[in-house]
Parts: sequence; C-alpha cells; structure tokens
Amino acid sequence: MKFNLKEQAKKVFESRSFRAGTYSVLSCIVLGIILIVINLLVNRLPAGITEYDITNTQLFTISEESEAIAAAVDTDITAYLVVETGGENNTIVELLKRYTAINDKIQVQYVDPAVYIDFTKQYTEEQLEENSLIMVGNGRYRIINY
Repeated sequence: MKFNLKEQAKKVFESRSFRAGTYSVLSCIVLGIILIVINLLVNRLPAGITEYDITNTQLFTISEESEAIAAAVDTDITAYLVVETGGENNTIVELLKRYTAINDKIQVQYVDPAVYIDFTKQYTEEQLEENSLIMVGNGRYRIINY
C-alpha cells in the first residue's frame, strides 16, 4: 500500500466537510463585511436620530424654540469648546452634537488651552473656565462661560 499525497489532498478538498467548512468561513466573512458597512452607515447618522435622551430631567433635549433658532441659522457659526483634552463635560458635548445635527452651518472645534495658549486672547483677556464656549460667526463672537 503506497501513500500518495496528491490523492489524499484531492480527497480532502473534495470532501463534504471541506465544502461545508469553506461555506461557513465565507459566510462569516460576508456577514462581517455587511455588519461593518451597517456600522459605518449608522455612525454617519446625526446624533438626534441615533442617540436618545433617557435622563429624568431631559438633560440632552433641545427645546423646540432652540431647535427652530438653530435651524434658521443661515451663516457659518463655529463653537469653540475651550477645554483640555479629556476634560470635556459630557452634557455640553452631547448638546453640541445635537445642535450640529440640526444645521450643517453650525460647527464645533475643541481648543485645548494648554496647546493653543493664546487662542482665547483674540476674544478676551480674561481667563476662561474649562468647558467655556466661544461662539463665532458673521464677524461677531460671544463668550459663554461654563
């Protein structure tokens, strides 16, 4: 009895278990790709659609009046959140996400005062608290202290 490697390999590749295993592996790969694409698409949806405010006090909910004002903005506005990296207040971050979801003309930029030391001096000489906002648009600005 002679051992023939070629014939043994052929039997393995033609076996029912090999075909079933190959089908399972390919199915897992296709399912993984589909899930990744769905995840990427859902992450691109605005915060108002994908995130719900379930706090007792509706902490992250924007009033109808504020929503109407944000929707009516027709000039570009940038909200600079002055905060050291990692020290962001989650309430402010969530509300800013919701405002940017309402109107594309509202943008948010994070400014770390430790990195950009002189950034706030173009708007005020006062020392701003962490999580303060500088709203800039249409040649004007407003500082909202934390």
